[in-house]
Amino acid sequence: QAARDHRPLGLMGIRIANDLELIQKHGKDNYGRVMEELQRFSRQIARRGEFQLLYRGHVVLSVLLADEHEATLGARRFDQTLGPMLAKRFPDFGLRLAVGVSGYHFSAPVKDEAELARLAEALFWDATDQATRAVETAGIPVTYRQAE
Repeated sequence: QAARDHRPLGLMGIRIANDLELIQKHGKDNYGRVMEELQRFSRQIARRGEFQLLYRGHVVLSVLLADEHEATLGARRFDQTLGPMLAKRFPDFGLRLAVGVSGYHFSAPVKDEAELARLAEALFWDATDQATRAVETAGIPVTYRQAE
């Protein structure tokens, strides 16, 4: 849809920043419960143009039909809303979220389905990397690529 309409598309990655500490202290089963709640809460607070997508490699991914500015605002809203929701649900866990966004400007047409598939795969990995970068920087990194 975004490619056809030449609109920007972002992929937001959300993860637990202190996931290893959580697993060591509270076990894999409790970590799994936290991730289930993270997914459920993400679906609850999503707005129009934000879609819960999947859980991949300890990262919940959500599609954003948004440019960098709108994606930054959306990522901040997710971070500021999900954090307290999870803290209330798991008060003894000391959870910290990490949120990052990777995106693409579809200002030029995509040549074929193979190019679109390569782009989608790159966005998956980039969004996962951005969530990891958020752990390291304690910020919300947002990076969009331009059509070449």
